[in-house]
Amino acid sequence: MYIVAIVLVAMLLFVIFTNIKFKKSEKVSSEAIIEDDIVAFKPKTAFEQALEAGDYRMAIRYRFLHVLKNINEKELIKWAFEKTNRDYLREFKGHPLFNEFRQLVNTYEMVWYGNTQIDKISFDYLDKDFEFFINQPL
Repeated sequence: MYIVAIVLVAMLLFVIFTNIKFKKSEKVSSEAIIEDDIVAFKPKTAFEQALEAGDYRMAIRYRFLHVLKNINEKELIKWAFEKTNRDYLREFKGHPLFNEFRQLVNTYEMVWYGNTQIDKISFDYLDKDFEFFINQPL
């Protein structure tokens, strides 16, 4: 009796999982290209395109990548694809703008990894911190 039940459950699971179709997002693959080469990344162009499309979540992502690009160019961090934001925080520790950078990391993670959808008003509020940091002499 147990064997019959196990076989039926296995067959049911097999049917369910063979009929599920997974779509790979093309957006992810294009983002991976950007993240692969932050040196060649053109943050202003990408940011403007996201704003034109009304994709404020992506605009925040591009702002954060702009910040990473700037501090990488000033050799305050050493950018690498496999590093985490916590790695960058450790590298940036001791810099006078550390607290501001930590706040940007938290904002970025809330919006991007938290899948938070933001509207124009929220974006304008959050973008002020990114704009401030980007315009600071490092």
